Amino acid sequence: MTRTTTAAALALLLAGCGGGVSERDENTPEAAADTAAPAEKSAGPVPSPTSVAAPAPSPRSSPTPPVASAADDPDEETAEAARAVVQRYYALLARGDYAAARALWRRGSEGSGRDARAFARSFVRYASYGARVGAPGPVDAGAGQRYVTVPVTVRGTLKDGGVPFTQAGEVTLHRTGDIDGATAEQRSWRIEKIELSPIEAPAGDLPPRVTARYQCEDGTLLIATFDNRADTVTLRALGRTLGVLKGQRPASGIWYAGDGMTLRGKGRDASFEADGQAPVHCVASDAR
Repeated sequence: MTRTTTAAALALLLAGCGGGVSERDENTPEAAADTAAPAEKSAGPVPSPTSVAAPAPSPRSSPTPPVASAADDPDEETAEAARAVVQRYYALLARGDYAAARALWRRGSEGSGRDARAFARSFVRYASYGARVGAPGPVDAGAGQRYVTVPVTVRGTLKDGGVPFTQAGEVTLHRTGDIDGATAEQRSWRIEKIELSPIEAPAGDLPPRVTARYQCEDGTLLIATFDNRADTVTLRALGRTLGVLKGQRPASGIWYAGDGMTLRGKGRDASFEADGQAPVHCVASDAR
C-alpha cells in the first residue's frame, strides 16, 4: 500500500471512529527460566550391612560379563561433557557474563557471528534469560570431527513490561577428535550453532492487556492494544480508534479481523490491511 492509499483508508476509518482506549503493551520476542544446574552423577549403590560377597566362579563356569555404564562408553561420556558446556553457557548468560558466554563459541568466539559489544547488546532487553538443558543426542563422528546436538528450552521475561517468552530448539556443538596435532582447545566442545523457535505461551500465562506499537512501511504508527481475555485487539492511529478486531484461529502467530481491517503477524513483524487495500508491512518498535 502506498502512503497515499493508506492515508485515504485511514481517513475513511477515522470518519466514524470513537475515542481512545486505555493501554498496556505487548511483545512477542524473537527469544528465561531457571538455568538448569549441571546434573550431578549419582553415587553407586551402598552395600547393605547384611550383604554377602558373591562367590568366585568355579574353574568350569564363565564369569558374568560386567554391566556397561556411562563411564564405559566414551561417546556417551563426551556427549555429557558437551551438555555441560551448554549448561555453562546459559548460566553465564543468566548472570550477565556475556564475554565468558561468547568464549564458548567456536573459532575464538567468532562463531557467535557478533563482536563482543553486539553480542552483549543482544541480551540487554531481557530482565531474565536462561534455559533448561535436555539430554544430548549421539555423537556424530567422522573424518576426525565430532558433532553433537543438545535440546534446550529457553524462557525469560523482557525488561519492557515484563512480557514472558519461551523458545525451544537445539544447540549443536563441535570438537576435533583425538588425533595427532590437535590442540587442547580444538579437542574441547564449542558451540557451532543455536537454532530456537518461539513457543506460543498458554493463555493463562499471558498478561491481561498488552500494547504494541507497529511502525509501518508507509510511515503510519499503528498502536495495537491486545485484550488477551476477550481475544480482541483495538487499533489506533493518529490519536483516534480505528476499530476493534476479533481474534481468529491462526496456525501460528496472530490473526485478528473486523471493522473492515485485518492484522496478521508473527514475532515483531505484522501485516495490516484496511478496506480491501494492499497489505502494509509493519514492525513492532516497542511494547509495554
